[in-house]
Amino acid sequence: MRELNVNDLRALIRLISPLRALREDIEKSLLLELYSGSGNLAVRSLEALRDQILEISQDRYIAALTLDFVESSGDREKFSQVLLVSGQLLAYLEAQTGVDIAGGNQKQQYSVQTAPNISLNMGDVVSGQADKIMDFVEGTISNAMRGVKIPKSPKPPKPPKGPHFGEGFPGPKPKRGEGFFYQSDDDDEDDEE
Repeated sequence: MRELNVNDLRALIRLISPLRALREDIEKSLLLELYSGSGNLAVRSLEALRDQILEISQDRYIAALTLDFVESSGDREKFSQVLLVSGQLLAYLEAQTGVDIAGGNQKQQYSVQTAPNISLNMGDVVSGQADKIMDFVEGTISNAMRGVKIPKSPKPPKPPKGPHFGEGFPGPKPKRGEGFFYQSDDDDEDDEE
């Protein structure tokens, strides 16, 4: 790594914004699964930025940050590697320039809405109005659930009945050799004598 002068630091600072934008776009695309067909573009963009950083810094660490995938790699694999390398490059630029790349410790958060969004502004609600709002919400939910059939839980199975024979037990007494007790043929010969 060579010693950086003021012009080198300015050049590195100018690369922070496009690298941060690339990383944010990659994160968003991976989260929303909108990366189909754009893997090669993401790879070319990252390699161009990495090559500029390498040209300025001449650091072996930057030279080692290469993408490693086979020709048959899909866009998701390419985007995942671009995300990893862009994070490393941003951390490197932050350390070299002293510029906070995250924009003041704020992390971008993305969310995908899969259900209707209901928002209530409760800022100017007086105590009696809160009860009216809750009654309204409960009524709306009960109206929505009116046509929905909720299945009854099945009854648990009854346990099987055990053997019933002999004195004090209901049911017929089993014949000799049947039921609970097994007797061998040798026992029959003893009885005949």
